Amino acid sequence: MFILRYVASNAGNSTTNPAAAPSIKVSSHDAKDVDLIAWPGASSNELLGPGDGLVLRVSRDTTIAIEVIPSRAGGSVDAELHLEPVSRLAHGGFGRSNNVAPAVGRGASQIEVDGIEILAHVSRRGDVVIPAGEWICGPEYPMAIEGIEIRWPNRPRGLEITTSVSVSKNGLRNLPVAMTGAFAGTRGRATPLTGIELSLAGERAGDFILRSDALFLGSAVQSKRGRSVSMSGPSGREPLVGLRLSIDGVSRGDAAQAASAAPIQELPKSRSNWSAGGRVRVFRGLKQREGTSPNPIRNRA
Repeated sequence: MFILRYVASNAGNSTTNPAAAPSIKVSSHDAKDVDLIAWPGASSNELLGPGDGLVLRVSRDTTIAIEVIPSRAGGSVDAELHLEPVSRLAHGGFGRSNNVAPAVGRGASQIEVDGIEILAHVSRRGDVVIPAGEWICGPEYPMAIEGIEIRWPNRPRGLEITTSVSVSKNGLRNLPVAMTGAFAGTRGRATPLTGIELSLAGERAGDFILRSDALFLGSAVQSKRGRSVSMSGPSGREPLVGLRLSIDGVSRGDAAQAASAAPIQELPKSRSNWSAGGRVRVFRGLKQREGTSPNPIRNRA
């Protein structure tokens, strides 16, 4: 279960002109699997302005469509929505067990990497969620990425992923390290990432390997793999405009050959929980280039 809340709009709020805010219509391509529940007396799929909300009861992974309708012709389509999980299964994945089976060679590790997703905050687009192994923005659709969060509901015990990012605003600056399920970066500050470092930590780190492709503005795609990967542009100040991440389960022999020379980190004692909820920001769309983008931006419940 999720709550979709219409939080704010620059076009209108309680202190300016709420009637100028756009309305929001919500629908699903899999209507039989999604129930949209409105407050008493309200439309079951429409949010008229900031303060409105809907409950989504979902029986399996699905996609919802959000249509922003200006209050008048040529009016603003700026709206901020929050999608918040309100049940345990919404955090942990539908029908997935929290018990982790012991790894037995390569096959078990491959099973454990199912269900990984990457949330990214993209400039002028807001939060998007992409399955691991697919491009976020990238060579065909470059846009500045301001932060990421790795979501792995079935992450094995004894394994952690640390994410370190840097930004270039008033000089290079490193932001706090984030653990699996926590956001690393900024939102809505026009501060794209200029560097990113991912590392596997813990006693199970040797059973997995990171694979990454990164595109920084004005430079070629760089590809890296190992227990620790670090990526930045030629000067360290170029914005990150494309990212593709995946985590593979491997046998210990393969991992030893492919892993970086850095020692496996100790698993941190404190561990971040899943973030409190997804955040969707809807902006006026940029003009699309002809054809279909190879990595459509999707907001998933």
